[in-house]
Amino acid sequence: MSEEQPSSHFFELRTTCPMGDCPVTIHGEPHQDGLQIVDCSRWHEGHRCKAECAPQVSLEYAIELARKVQEMLEPPLFQRLEGISVASWLSVSQRVGGDFQCVHCLDGRVVAIQGDVMGKGINAALLAAYLVGMFEGLLLDGLPLNQILERMNRSVAQRTQARPMFATALVLEVDLKRRQWSFSRAGHELPMLVRQAGHRCRLVSGGCLPLGVEPEETYTVYRRPLHPGDRFLSYTDGIFEVGLKREQILAELMKPNATVESLVGLLPPSPPYRDDISLLLVACDTPL
Repeated sequence: MSEEQPSSHFFELRTTCPMGDCPVTIHGEPHQDGLQIVDCSRWHEGHRCKAECAPQVSLEYAIELARKVQEMLEPPLFQRLEGISVASWLSVSQRVGGDFQCVHCLDGRVVAIQGDVMGKGINAALLAAYLVGMFEGLLLDGLPLNQILERMNRSVAQRTQARPMFATALVLEVDLKRRQWSFSRAGHELPMLVRQAGHRCRLVSGGCLPLGVEPEETYTVYRRPLHPGDRFLSYTDGIFEVGLKREQILAELMKPNATVESLVGLLPPSPPYRDDISLLLVACDTPL
């Protein structure tokens, strides 16, 4: 008995044929000879989808694949570790985007990254996925936050020489044993830290280039003590594209019951927005 052949399709996509405006189902790898278009609703009219619009359908298939990969990489909406809660929210302006976030709850620590790749679409989404994977690998190596960014920076600069691209990024560590916030950023928006009494903790961070601009750029780690009731917010610049001001965000964050949901409530009620928007809120909500 011959061995059963493995399935040739990577995943199934139901979409619309750009040429004939008819529903089609596709099996196979994007941009490969094995692409199969099945179940075209106009085949009885003699419409030949594979011959007429395979390139367009293949592009649609690639975009859908990128979207599924991004969904898998997104962190859970809410995580908790020993009194530290982490809530995230992301809105993409197109079907795939350049914003990325990743959170790891380790032994007595929470380590996270948030970033924003220049541009939109598949190229930005692919670089975002690459940066998430690289961050996780460097995190396993136990590198300090600034060295994580420096390694990522050199890699982006080397790999995008033919077509320069860059990404802003912020890496954050919450150390429960040392009772300390630590962060380092590469061209990213300056985060906000609010204390329990509603007082803002000023975070002074010098100028720093995004990832991929200057291969030898160095980054600094900034530290602040961790207190019960602290709330740390990181965000991408898309939040300002909808007209919000930093003062509005800070005022909401300083409220005792501030949540990611209440911050999202500041946005206009009609997504998708012109740019991707990401929010990452880390709170120390129990006594240490």
